[in-house]
Amino acid sequence: MDTEGLLTVADVAARLKVSPETVREWLRNDRLDGYNLGGQAGWRIPEAAVERLLHESARKRTRG
Repeated sequence: MDTEGLLTVADVAARLKVSPETVREWLRNDRLDGYNLGGQAGWRIPEAAVERLLHESARKRTRG
């Protein structure tokens, strides 16, 4: 796994202006792709997954 371009839960939460728990829920519910490294390391989320989430969310808003 290439670690370049990977974000922490806190990074994603700050970028999207949501709580870290919201990001974890998205990860658990497969709304957001990421890697659970376990223990203290926690989750790592590819920047591309965050961009996909934003794109899908924007597309849903324009449709409906």
